Amino acid sequence: MNIKKVVLVFWRLCTSKNYRYLRRLKIFDSGYYLSTQGMITDDLDPLWTYVKTAGACANLLATGPSSWSQQADPHPLFDTSFYLLNYFPGGLKENPFSHYLRVGWKKGYRPGPFFDPEIYAERCGWKAGDGDPLSHYCHGGQQQGESPSLHFDFQFYFDKNPILADVNHEIIKHYKLHGAAIGKSPLPLFDPQFYREQLGAEGGLVSDPLSHYLSLPENAEYLPGRLFDPRFYIKECGVQLARKDALIHYVTEGVFAGIYCHKRVASLVSKPLISIVVPVYNPDPAVLRNCIRSVLYQAYPHWQLCLADDCSSRADVRPLLEEWAKKDPRIRVTYLSENGGIAAATNRASQLATGKYISFLDNDDELTVDCLLEVVETINSQHADLVYSDEDLIGDDGTRLSVFRKPGFNRGLLLSHNYITHFVTVKRSLFEEVGGLDSEYDGAQDYDLLLKLSELCEYIVHIPKVLYHWRASKSSTSINHDQKSYANEAGRLALEAAVARRGLPYEVCNTKLNYFYHLAGGADVEAQYTVLIWGVELEKLELDFITSLVARGVGAKVEYVLIAREKKHASFAKVLADSGHENWQVILHSQDETKARQLHRLISRAGGEFVVLLDGGIKRLELNWRTELASVFAQEDVAIVCGKITCNGQDGTSYLLPDTGNTTAVYLQEFLCSSTRHMAGLHCPQDVSYAGWNLTMLRRESYLAVGGFTCEDFPQVFAMADLCQRLVACGKRIVYTPHAYGDIEVDCVCSSVEESEEIQRERGRFQRLLRKRGVTIDPLYNPGLLAENDIDLDSYVQWQKGDK
Repeated sequence: MNIKKVVLVFWRLCTSKNYRYLRRLKIFDSGYYLSTQGMITDDLDPLWTYVKTAGACANLLATGPSSWSQQADPHPLFDTSFYLLNYFPGGLKENPFSHYLRVGWKKGYRPGPFFDPEIYAERCGWKAGDGDPLSHYCHGGQQQGESPSLHFDFQFYFDKNPILADVNHEIIKHYKLHGAAIGKSPLPLFDPQFYREQLGAEGGLVSDPLSHYLSLPENAEYLPGRLFDPRFYIKECGVQLARKDALIHYVTEGVFAGIYCHKRVASLVSKPLISIVVPVYNPDPAVLRNCIRSVLYQAYPHWQLCLADDCSSRADVRPLLEEWAKKDPRIRVTYLSENGGIAAATNRASQLATGKYISFLDNDDELTVDCLLEVVETINSQHADLVYSDEDLIGDDGTRLSVFRKPGFNRGLLLSHNYITHFVTVKRSLFEEVGGLDSEYDGAQDYDLLLKLSELCEYIVHIPKVLYHWRASKSSTSINHDQKSYANEAGRLALEAAVARRGLPYEVCNTKLNYFYHLAGGADVEAQYTVLIWGVELEKLELDFITSLVARGVGAKVEYVLIAREKKHASFAKVLADSGHENWQVILHSQDETKARQLHRLISRAGGEFVVLLDGGIKRLELNWRTELASVFAQEDVAIVCGKITCNGQDGTSYLLPDTGNTTAVYLQEFLCSSTRHMAGLHCPQDVSYAGWNLTMLRRESYLAVGGFTCEDFPQVFAMADLCQRLVACGKRIVYTPHAYGDIEVDCVCSSVEESEEIQRERGRFQRLLRKRGVTIDPLYNPGLLAENDIDLDSYVQWQKGDK
């Protein structure tokens, strides 16, 4: 230390009693102080800077939430704003930190929300004779690793941030400097992100949301979490509590008593018991605690947590399970004497269940706080037999890695892969009826179960919200599709068994992706097929393409009709006949008939049981395109099957999200046809609500049963979309398969170009029909995609349905 600095420190010691006092106590945290507001000072002594400025800030601080301001605090456990707003709302004419250390603690004041002298005394043995409790904690007490406040749950914070496990004495400092900024919470049910949203523009200025909440006056209206209403809870529990104390009371007492914390729970007409079954095998203790907590702190309290330990080899698993079972009688635990696998452990856990419904949770995953409430609300409103939700993928510290948005129940997609996965709730009677989980399919036991349940359930309902956190791990199929080859084979066998149960003539084949399967074969080789090739430009049509078209596909009973644009059709018909293609007709597109009317006339007169609509602009077709289309009709409820169209070998324009600025009829029609298959995956066979005209096979009987195309109202663009709606309303299915595909040489982009008045009127008629039929959002499309991409739901519906 140079002589100048020695003299400066000596002068400060002589002239400032606060500087002298705080320097002697050695609890001022200079690094923390400078970091709280990114402060930079030329002075080499941050304590002196603090002493000079703290008094002025304290005196100027006024009352009320709108004037709350984050101060540059001298220590992680001393919150200047909290101290002043709670004990000196009119301001304080001296250094607040010094005031607490000299006088405040003797009056029972708390230095901040995360230090309570009474709790500290209880947990660490501090006594008034030991001097001020904060200094006592800093100079020894913190090494015991106990939280000095009910408002900071050390174990909870460690479990959510496992990287911090070895620095427990720095945990509060980490939260104040880093955790709060990225949305970490020191307490279950406090939601920093939601809290900041309530504050609006002010939320961005609040570095510590929980401290802000606890500093507000009693009449403040902000909620600590989306589903915790302090005033409602206080009325429910019948205890005299301050608003700010309600959350702690709930976390420590109310949650174990099943007290309702929000009016949404109380208003439910039916409140069934939900039994959540969890197979347990050698989980990391922190991960298992997070899993159990996510059930314990559900807003909906009518649950059972049924855990079955599958003979874990880790010595810390059983004591942990026993500890949680003692905390709450709703937590039930059983132990297998030998390792039986995930299906056996789940079945054992289900034997503990007494709820009307049973749900499934993995021992390293978590539920959102509103999960069961959303499920029960759906059961109440839609009488569901089975409910499933969206989910996200999280890392070890809970950071979201990706989101899995799912469609409404999609029978065709489920016959391709297990798109449902989590979170599943089903009537326990149905679970028992199918015999629980089958160990023969371990690795894909959930897929096997869902296939069986889908054969029994009348109402399967999707909740388009993320209610389940799927934790990524090195061995998890969530991030590595190559990890569990046995699971891929188990899934194939499960689907093979489902196909056999349903009497379907398919062979279940693997695809290039694990856990995705192809139902091959099954086409009716004896059936008659009619192929209508529309919009053909004869000058660009090559005879080789005709020859290859004839050679491909199932069966020999095929008739072909070329609908040509040019008047050379007669000469081209002769060329075909001379080439041996006798089952071909070439007709001229009638200028007096619209596209819909001409196709309707040809379909009505076709000799085939199945009719193909093939775009004349297609230049290349997959080898077995007709066989792949025809094979889907082995499922008797299928009315239309459409294939995949690529543009110059590429997938073309994505219709995953709507361009609501594009109001053309062609774009709307293409979005309706393509959006759900883009969402669920172009590589996946799946049910869709709409088919296109390009590569489509119709069951002629189903087509005629609903009257075919409505040609007068929809002459050019929307005839197929209208037809699909009517077929689906009759219980028929529209299926997309990527295994039949054709390629065109033009870009598929539908730009915002001017359309004729007639096309605009057709769009208006279709949109009026959507309104009349009550169509809002395609059930196979997920509105969560709109929200996460900042597309307003009402604006989207308005764009789709048009002006009223």
